[in-house]
Formats: sequence, C-alpha cells, structure tokens
Amino acid sequence: MFFTEEAARREGYDMTMHPFGRNAVGSFDWGGVIMNRMMSKDNRSRHRRFTSDVFEMATAITNQCSVNCVEVTPNVVDSLPAHVIDYLRQIPTTWDETKFVAGYPTKYAVMARRTAQKWYVGGLNGTQSPMTLTLELPMLAGKTVKYYVDGKLKKGQQWPDSELRRLKIGKDGKAKVTMQPLGGIILMEE
Repeated sequence: MFFTEEAARREGYDMTMHPFGRNAVGSFDWGGVIMNRMMSKDNRSRHRRFTSDVFEMATAITNQCSVNCVEVTPNVVDSLPAHVIDYLRQIPTTWDETKFVAGYPTKYAVMARRTAQKWYVGGLNGTQSPMTLTLELPMLAGKTVKYYVDGKLKKGQQWPDSELRRLKIGKDGKAKVTMQPLGGIILMEE
C-alpha cells in the first residue's frame, strides 16, 4: 500500500481475501491498521488510501496477526475524531475466541473475536458498492453495542466521516448493518 498506488487500490480486494486464505489456519504477517490517508509521513504527498477509516479500524479484528500495528503519524493523530482515538487505544492484543460470521472471498468479510468476556465484530466491504447484511450474532443477542460505521460520502469528499452510534441487537441475535463501498463496520460490547 505504501509503495504503490496499484496496491493501495487493491486493498479492499486483498483484505477481504486474507481471512479466507492466509489467515484461515493462523496468524499472518501484515502491515497493520493504516490511519494516514495519504501514503507519506507528511500525510499530504504520494498516493492516497482508498479505504475508509472504519475499514482500516476493522482490519484489527478481521485480520489475525501476531503484532497488531497502528500506522499513524503524529500530525494525523490530532485530526482523528475522539471516538477513533479511543478505539485505537483499546484494540486488544490477544484474542480468546474467533468466529467466522459472514463473507465471500474478495468481496466482504465479517469476523467476531472475543477477549475476556467482550466481543468485537469487524466487517470489511471490499467492493465499490454499498452492502447491506443481516448478521447472526448470538453472542450479542439482546445487547446494545457500540457501532462504528462510515457515513455516506458527501459531495467533494474523498473519504466518508466515521460515526460512532449505538445499535440494539435483536433478541434473536440478528443485526442489520450497511457497509459503504471500501468501508467497514465495528460492533463491540460496551
């Protein structure tokens, strides 16, 4: 991603393939959660990142790796919303349980991971179209969770704004969510 625009454009495809391939049997070596929007230290030059902030944040859940790095340069930290900083600070370093929720290689991937008694659900949309899914999350049945989601892309924006909402999971464990193009979702217990 950092070195070529071609790789940056392909990130949605790649990150929705790895849970089914490289990550299917265990941890893989991976570059990390990239919060800079431009692939440079000054966050102004070189080529851009094509995925949303929530997509990047969700990769910390969908991708299993031995060291989960967050790539953000000091000049970018001040531009991130408080809810993003809070999430990045609390990404677990170990997981006790992993569950496949939904997906199709190179299109989308949704994984659930538990640390102690807290569940995190991360979803990635690797396509150029919005995607609405009904997820089956029996571990969250009847609970209200934090819901990180991309807003709709506004005219003139290159990246959608990330939003933190609350979502009530049905008593049957079902949750209807929408992932924006090259976007993501995160659901996590409070």
